[in-house]
Amino acid sequence: MTRTCTRALAIMIISTSSLVIAEDVWQDYRDKVAVAVKAYVEAYAKPGEQEKWSKNLAAKIEDTGRSLSTIALDWFFDHESDLNQKVEEKMIKACFFFMEFVKTNTPPSAQMRGRMTPQKFDDLISYLETKVSEKTSP
Repeated sequence: MTRTCTRALAIMIISTSSLVIAEDVWQDYRDKVAVAVKAYVEAYAKPGEQEKWSKNLAAKIEDTGRSLSTIALDWFFDHESDLNQKVEEKMIKACFFFMEFVKTNTPPSAQMRGRMTPQKFDDLISYLETKVSEKTSP
């Protein structure tokens, strides 16, 4: 085996194993995230907003032929700054996407899963739970 082939094989193995780890992180946190995002949407979304968004998303998937994962990836990257600043409107929509991933049993794209770590999930869940608690506590 040539040196180039060996390197290419090593890169493929490393890339594949990191995607498997990322997939496992999503699988490990999927149910916890589902509970936290649902509670956040229930506390912060306007009545009817989720249904409207779901219909718009379904139409977009049908009209463009793009997958949920691809549409979500584009949206997350377009709004990354707002999400990092935890802009409420964008956080609600991000939660909608996570709810849709869970509802359709569709994992986020490989690029998104590659950025997900246990710490990021723990931080997200903690943030959402804190915000829900603030909103629902008298």
